Amino acid sequence: MAQISNSLAPTQTKNTKLTFSQALETDGYKKLLASSIQDPKRRARFVTAVVSAVSANPTLQRCDAKSIISSALQGEALELSPSPALGEYWIIPYRVGKADFAHPENDVYQAQFQLGVAGRIQLAMRTGEYADIDTVEIREGEYLGRDSRNGKPKFRFIEDENEREQKPIIGYLAYFELLNGFCHSVYFPKEKVLSWADRYSKAFDRKLYERYIKGEVKDWKELQKCSSPWYETFDKMAENTVLKQCLKRGPKSIEMRAAEEKETEIENENAISDTFSVSAPEDDFFDGSDAVMVMESESDAEKEEVKTPEKKGKKTAKADDPPVSFFDS
Repeated sequence: MAQISNSLAPTQTKNTKLTFSQALETDGYKKLLASSIQDPKRRARFVTAVVSAVSANPTLQRCDAKSIISSALQGEALELSPSPALGEYWIIPYRVGKADFAHPENDVYQAQFQLGVAGRIQLAMRTGEYADIDTVEIREGEYLGRDSRNGKPKFRFIEDENEREQKPIIGYLAYFELLNGFCHSVYFPKEKVLSWADRYSKAFDRKLYERYIKGEVKDWKELQKCSSPWYETFDKMAENTVLKQCLKRGPKSIEMRAAEEKETEIENENAISDTFSVSAPEDDFFDGSDAVMVMESESDAEKEEVKTPEKKGKKTAKADDPPVSFFDS
């Protein structure tokens, strides 16, 4: 993948900053894109999609252009779309260094690449080894506690989809089944996802999120922080977190290994940054990648696994049916 050097930074005056669209019109970026994406039609589609993604996110507009292009080219190399509507990958802004609380307009932001649920599923299916893979939102009344024999979560899914949609989401399940019959699943209650994101993601602050979903966030600085996908599409980011844990046990394509290595590299960089810095009062508000600095141990992840449920779209269990059971003899 082409590396973007500082020489590509557009020339600008001290008090003038080019917009992302204007930066793409400079010779340096035109040459980079031409060498990275040789097909003119594909290159035009790429530019249109990236510009659209940037235009929809005020904080992303504050990132330097080279970090946005670098993140987008990672997705392009995986043949994924940057469209937020598709959810294949995200270009997530995060603030570099300490916040300037007196002059927030001086804060410096960079963009990072983050795989989404649809992207992870695509990359997994490219191995040709998966019979099924998906994520499921668990609704109120569907979780039936743990099996006394093995401690695994049990579920009974609501059959009526209209009734089910009216129930609040209480957790997230990710699962896969291989062609050879091997199954693996991971379940996180919503409370665990909230705690996980609040602790590990630099793009999320739980208290701010709780105010945001109640419509209590009015300050423009806080609203910009809420432009992260963790605020606007929390359920999708939660599913992505659980699916990422689940796929640790699954076969991986070359593309997925490359993407995960890049994610790990970013996480390690952020971990070092957090370890040797003292947070200011609002530092946990700044935007960043879904960075898991201290990963849950494999044994902890295993404790949350469940066997594969029925696919979404299939007929779910009736009220008089036994709950979804696990390790039945």
